[in-house]
Amino acid sequence: MNGARIRTIIGLELTQRVRSSTWYILLGVCAVILLAVTVLSFSVWSSADDRGVGVYSTVVFMALLLAVLVSPTLSGNAINGDRDAATLAPVQVTLATTGEILLGKFLAAWLTGLAFVVVAVPFMLIATFGGGISPLVVIVSLVILIAEIGVIAAIGVGLSGILAKPLFSVA
Repeated sequence: MNGARIRTIIGLELTQRVRSSTWYILLGVCAVILLAVTVLSFSVWSSADDRGVGVYSTVVFMALLLAVLVSPTLSGNAINGDRDAATLAPVQVTLATTGEILLGKFLAAWLTGLAFVVVAVPFMLIATFGGGISPLVVIVSLVILIAEIGVIAAIGVGLSGILAKPLFSVA
């Protein structure tokens, strides 16, 4: 495995993803959804004794749900989408091995998914200040969210390599 080739593949993938406006729209939609859930959670849990725990749990569950919904769309067409767009063949004729291409596409999908964690963190912190949440809980929640996005990215890239149609690998 050559780190330079993997970094090049990651750079190509990230450039393709960031160039489209869809990625920014998804980030914005996730932020709006998390904002609405946070505000509604504070109003719903306002009279409860364990208000902070309820608000934080609701926000974390929504962040996990959004990760499960968004990550497959980012990773599910990594290989077969490039095959359909005829951009995979030029990469395959380089010195990059199949493992390097696969690892580069996986890491790019994971990094793209981590942008949604960055969007979710402020809302998790706001919910934390609602009271009653240990910093250890926040750290564990973030680790689980990051790991979940990694697992989903790996499954999405794997299915993208196996299945011919991007729609099926995303679904």
